[in-house]
Amino acid sequence: MNTPQITDRLPDVVLNHEQQMQVKQVLDQNAEYKQDIEDLKNFVKKIITGLDLADENGNIKPEILNNEKNVFSIIGGLLPKLMVEFVNPMKKASLEKRFSFIKETMPLLEKYAR
Repeated sequence: MNTPQITDRLPDVVLNHEQQMQVKQVLDQNAEYKQDIEDLKNFVKKIITGLDLADENGNIKPEILNNEKNVFSIIGGLLPKLMVEFVNPMKKASLEKRFSFIKETMPLLEKYAR
């Protein structure tokens, strides 16, 4: 994505060094927020995929969108499968992968949940 330069929007304005640094700081902060939003979108996709509400690409399943299936019934059907994985040491890696988003979201939670 190409971020427009401040001079593209204000061609007749001359900024002193301090103003230029303030504008740069705002643009840098904006870029950081945009990255955080992208990260959050990816986390949400992982969450809904982990809960069996979306396919492997993060697209919500059509039967949910069409109200053919209740979200809670899908999650309820997932719980027995998760319990099998939880008690079976051989399935631990699968369970950890499915819920890896929890660990991955911690930096953003720490950043914004204060």
